[in-house]
Amino acid sequence: MSKLRDQLDDILSTRPSGSKLKEGDANSPVPKFWVSKWIDYTEKYGVAYQLCGGSVGVFFNDWSHMTLLDDGKNVIYVDQWQYEFRRTLAKTPPWPPYMKDKLRLLEYFSAFMRQRLLRTGGSGGRRTVKERARPPHLVSWLRTHSTIAFHLSDNTVQVNFLQDHSKIILCPLMDTISYIDRNREFSVYRTESLLKADLAMDLVSRLRPAEMRPSVNFSASRGNADCNDPT
Repeated sequence: MSKLRDQLDDILSTRPSGSKLKEGDANSPVPKFWVSKWIDYTEKYGVAYQLCGGSVGVFFNDWSHMTLLDDGKNVIYVDQWQYEFRRTLAKTPPWPPYMKDKLRLLEYFSAFMRQRLLRTGGSGGRRTVKERARPPHLVSWLRTHSTIAFHLSDNTVQVNFLQDHSKIILCPLMDTISYIDRNREFSVYRTESLLKADLAMDLVSRLRPAEMRPSVNFSASRGNADCNDPT
């Protein structure tokens, strides 16, 4: 997270040079994972979300986490103490009651998002077999009156702007910043490219509130049921 913070500090402290981003600067690698759909149901259960690769997860109010992989068969459960369990939906013996209830919620949220919510962006960059078998999961999040921010276990930080549904995805592992504008146009920039050029004013205005997200203590906020763009 410190690397991500340093990148944002460098970008936001760069003075305008009069140059503009070149068209080729947007041809950077697309992030492999980001949150493409989400439901805030923390009033009762937690936050459910779908990653661009197809895996679905729920970050429950008790700080446990369950993920259904994109194959629709394998499940990863991480309890409050970070112990991990991997099972298949059809595996016997039966699931323990406390896990069975959470699995039922996971399947419900998965169906709801598939049927009723729009998907953000494309399918993401090419993922290895290992990455598909162990996608990142949501470890913390923060919601304000105008934004919702997600912090994934691979240190990706995503900030969604609720008013116009634009998004910023900060990926320190790939040294990229992605921007999905209000028209759902997806642009990806290498951090070093942004350091050498003026950012579009729209992107600058969104990076400034986003810069605060990595430094705060993310927590499972409590709120009413809400979700991203409905179909």
